[in-house]
Amino acid sequence: MSDYDFTAAYARILEVTGEKSQSGLARVLSVTQSSVWDVVRRGKDIPPSWLLVLVERYNVSPLWIKTGEGPQRMTRALENYSLEELHAELGRRLMGLFEQFGVLLSKLKEPS
Repeated sequence: MSDYDFTAAYARILEVTGEKSQSGLARVLSVTQSSVWDVVRRGKDIPPSWLLVLVERYNVSPLWIKTGEGPQRMTRALENYSLEELHAELGRRLMGLFEQFGVLLSKLKEPS
């Protein structure tokens, strides 16, 4: 994975939205222009709330926004999965959570 570059990530956001100004981007993201200005001024991280809006409205990959790597668009919309595929994926994720929970419990039970 490449190093994070805020300026490049911000440029990708402008590219995806078609906006050229902070006020236009603020309208798209449903935030104030001063919020956009503050994020740009700091030049550190793209707020997760921005990434969520970009995923929901433009189907854009957060990884691509942040790094420029991988496909620009999300590859498969949720409605394109069968019920069986969704059930299997949910089962895998729950099992992973249960395993992590088990590890945490065992660490809590260990004597200090």
